[in-house]
Amino acid sequence: DCGKYLQTTYVCEDISMVICVTNRTLCKDNFLKRIESICKAGPKFILLREKDLDRKEYTQLAVQCLAICKTYGIQLVLHTYIQSALDLGVTAIHLPLSILKQESKYLNAFTMIGTSVHAVKEVALAQNLGATYLIAGHIFQTDCKADLKPRGISFYQKVQNASHIPVYPIGGIHKDTVQEIINAGAADFCIMSELMTCDHVEENINIYQQLTPKTDLCAIPGVGPNMKQHMIRLGYHWVEDLKQANPDEMYQQDCILHGGQLDRCVLYVYRLAVYFATTPNPEPQKLKWWYWKKHC
Repeated sequence: DCGKYLQTTYVCEDISMVICVTNRTLCKDNFLKRIESICKAGPKFILLREKDLDRKEYTQLAVQCLAICKTYGIQLVLHTYIQSALDLGVTAIHLPLSILKQESKYLNAFTMIGTSVHAVKEVALAQNLGATYLIAGHIFQTDCKADLKPRGISFYQKVQNASHIPVYPIGGIHKDTVQEIINAGAADFCIMSELMTCDHVEENINIYQQLTPKTDLCAIPGVGPNMKQHMIRLGYHWVEDLKQANPDEMYQQDCILHGGQLDRCVLYVYRLAVYFATTPNPEPQKLKWWYWKKHC
């Protein structure tokens, strides 16, 4: 009985670009040198967050960061301090929603206005106040908000669906979670902690920039949550991982991990899965697991 293995799903397609959100307190090296390394890798933009600084301190830091960003042609977005941005000629500002409510009538000089949303109902308000992009989070568990439950990918998708302006997810996005957010449809995403602490900034960003959506294993006809876990246990996390796989070897290894003989239909599903992963235009009759009972 292979009924428990049968289920299909879909996967979104898009590409990724990195937005750097700063937090200099996480840096173990020189913050300005790190900003320069980030600029060299070409992020979408840098958001100078630094919430602990007063206006004078923030402005002094912004002057230094702005000089670096201009050298590399990278957009610097300032945070909270509207007058500092105006004084420095910066036309990109990110404001907490509470400040955006108060100051929305005085932002005509800005061509880029961002705000953070933490509920779907805030999307319409932010757009009506003139926001040109939204940051939604936090999506995954993160040390920065260790005491708060993450809102999850579904929250990002709900915000995205409710918005007619770009939505950038934030929170706990790193090498182990980024593929999930890309697969959820994120074209761009924010990274803070990892870019503030990693050893090789440019290499790190370049890896992210090259990522593309991958196909969930449940997109394979005949593969449901149970069978998906079998494949993950074997080291295959996405359909693309199966392109070099041998289904008979997969079955043998799965039996070993199971500690005994598995139903032969598992083998047939593995044969179907590898066929699906390696065939651009699969034949419909070959997308039935029972086809592979008599065909190798």
